[in-house]
Formats: sequence, C-alpha cells, structure tokens
Amino acid sequence: MLAHMTISNFAIVKNLEFELKPGMTTITGETGAGKSIAIDALGLCLGDRAEASMVRPNEDKAEISAAFSLQNNQAARRWLEDNELVDGDECILRRVITKEGRSRGFINGSPVPASQQKALGSLLINIHGQHAHQQLMRPDHQQQMLDQYAGHHLLLEKTRDTYQHWRQANNEVKRLTQSIEENEAQKQLIQYQVKELDELALGEDEYAEIEEEHKRLSNSGELAVSSQTALSMLYDGEEGNALQLLQMACQQVCNLGEYDSSLSAIPQMLDEAIIQVQEASQELRGYLDNLDMDPHRLIFLEERLSKIMALSRKHYVMPEELYNKHHELLKELDNLDCSDERLAEMADNVELLRQKFLASAEKLSKSRQRYAKNWIRKSPTACTN
Repeated sequence: MLAHMTISNFAIVKNLEFELKPGMTTITGETGAGKSIAIDALGLCLGDRAEASMVRPNEDKAEISAAFSLQNNQAARRWLEDNELVDGDECILRRVITKEGRSRGFINGSPVPASQQKALGSLLINIHGQHAHQQLMRPDHQQQMLDQYAGHHLLLEKTRDTYQHWRQANNEVKRLTQSIEENEAQKQLIQYQVKELDELALGEDEYAEIEEEHKRLSNSGELAVSSQTALSMLYDGEEGNALQLLQMACQQVCNLGEYDSSLSAIPQMLDEAIIQVQEASQELRGYLDNLDMDPHRLIFLEERLSKIMALSRKHYVMPEELYNKHHELLKELDNLDCSDERLAEMADNVELLRQKFLASAEKLSKSRQRYAKNWIRKSPTACTN
C-alpha cells in the first residue's frame, strides 16, 4: 500500500507532501487544479519515462519519492529479497530528474535502472486510467490473473524457490569454474616446481647429514694426517711417545710414597693417565681404519649440495627449509586438484536442481493450461479480442 509521497520541483509543484492511510482516499478539485500531477509523479517512481520538461521552471532538478508498506505484499517482498534490496517492512522508491533530462532511480537508497523500478512497481500498485482495460491485453497481467484464479500461490512459490536454488548453484559453478581457469597458470607452475622437488627427493634431515658428511670428506686428508700424527705421539712412536714417557714416570714414582706420603697418590694418577692414553690411541686407530676418503662420494655430495642450494635460492628458503617447502607445495597442489573434484560434484547438483525446477515448472504449466480452459468458458467476454 502507498503510505507516503513527497514531490519537489515537479511540473508546477514546488513542494508537496502527503500521507495515505488504509481505506479509500479521494483527491478532488476542479479541472486544471493539478490532481493528475501526483499520479504522474508516482508514475516516475514506478519507472515511467522522464523528460526535462517535467522539472519546474528555473529549478535544477525534480525529486519524487514514494513509500510503500510491505506488510501484506509478499510478492514485492520476495522481489526485493531476490534482488538484495529489501529493507524492513517499508519500500521507498525515489526518482531524480535534472533540467537536462537525465534521471536516476533508487530503491531503498540503492541506485537502480528504470526497468527495475517498473518491475517492482507492478507488484506494489495498480494505476487505473481511462485506458486501464488495455492492461487485460498484456500477457503478464493475464498470467497473473490466471494464477490468482487457479490458486497457484504455493505452486508458484515452490517453482520460484527451485529456480532460485538452481540459479544460485549454477552461479557458484560459474564462479568456481572462473577461479579454476584463473588458477590454471598457478597450478601449472606448482606442478613444475613439485616435479623438480620430487626429482630431488630430499629427505627430512638429509641436508644436515649431507653437509656433515661433505665437511668430513672434503677434510679427510687433514683428518688422516693429524689423527696419525696424534696416534704416533701417543702410542705408535718408536721413541718418546706419551705412553712410554708415562710408563717411565710411573716407574720413577711408584715407590716414592714409602718415603713421602704426599707422593702416594701420584702413581695412581699416572696409571689412570696411561689407561686414558691407551683408550685414546685405540679410538684414533679405529677412526683411521674407518676413515672414508672416497673421492667419487665427495663429488656426488658436492653435486647434490649444489642442487639443494640452487632450489633453495629458487624458492627463497634456507636449504634446511626446502623439505618443508616441498610438502607445502604438494598440499597446495592437492587443494587445487580438489577444486576440480568439487566442481564435478557441484555440476551434478546443478543438474539435479535443474530437473527439480523443470518438474515444478511443468506441473505449473499443465495446471495453468487446465484452469485457462475453465477460465475462458466462464469469462468469454473478458477474453474477446
């Protein structure tokens, strides 16, 4: 129901504002008093064509707004919801026309084309003039009357809902398809990166292990010479090695404790030192026996370290972080692959919703055809022409 209107600088009207209450309202006046101006202004809010001549002389623009109550108008409310323009139990249509003839339309404060104002207006109000009977010739009006006659309210609502669900699901498929297409280049890049890392096949702690082994092999010559020298000084030297000197020293002091008790602990200390030297010598000998000096292994490690360093620089990570980077890319690629699977599932759902809509639409169509025959028989005069 129309509840309130405001008219500013329209035709001969400077400012006009009035409210309407439930029931019948009559506007009276002699010919030329301007009764039809309110109807013309309302027509602009409902999407009628705007012209520069409608603006009051010497004014920059005309502005008309009409407020409607939606309490008993579910059709208009659904239209607003479908177009994301609903704002409570009231709907405000506004039209602004400039003196140059340009116009802008608004529904609940949101700018819209005149076609949308016209579509909503047909659900908000009926304007009957001297040619109102011509409305009966409009197919959309005939269909609306037929649905009212047949009581199609619930079937229309079901068909509308199934269509909305189908359309929403189809739009989601389109958005996901577009997203997949936009991500295709990224997917190809990740696939290439993953392939490189798969070929490298770096283990979780392999970099630290390789680095340690490479350090040992690259210094194996120095390790061998220094270890052998130390072993000779401790044990293997023919003259004056540490073990011989300790044994000689032990012989010199072993009986001195009998003459001076303060020296009694020294032989035990020397015995312990001899044991330590012997154990250290055994460790060095075992180390030398097992020391790997394989140059081919060193070359292999250097090549592998070179590949690890190159891929680390390529992915902007430290070498020890390359393993985790590999698995991050695998996970990202898996998510992109899941999008393809999800798209297939959504496409199946779209087809299911389409079939539901077609079934409901077919039921509505058959019902309209059946009731149309009865309607034509009962209303032969209305259907003439």
